[in-house]
Amino acid sequence: MKLFQLITARRLFSTKVDKKLPSGVAYKIMKFLKASDDEEAFYNKQLLSILEKYGVKGSDGKLKVVNGKINTLPDKTKVCQEEINELELTDVNAPSAFITIGELEPFDFSIAEMAVLDDFIIEK
Repeated sequence: MKLFQLITARRLFSTKVDKKLPSGVAYKIMKFLKASDDEEAFYNKQLLSILEKYGVKGSDGKLKVVNGKINTLPDKTKVCQEEINELELTDVNAPSAFITIGELEPFDFSIAEMAVLDDFIIEK
């Protein structure tokens, strides 16, 4: 599995963590999130390193955030994106936390969101 797939699934499940769910479903989602904590930490650390290397910095030497975004140095945009793409395509082991399609009933998902979760859903 690619790191980007795992991170995207984590983000999707993370948007649901405050929803009251049956205990079994909440437990499975919590296990999935815990099982992929290290991968998210790795992704965030590597992404920050890439942005530190190619991002525009303010006079204080820190990354400059404009409208919630970090802009890259104009002549480094392509190489920055290539490094981010390479990071996202890193192979990782999928967590062994799976959820059945029936257990996802309390949620409303778009087709695109279901596609993100597809590798973690088992039909029963």
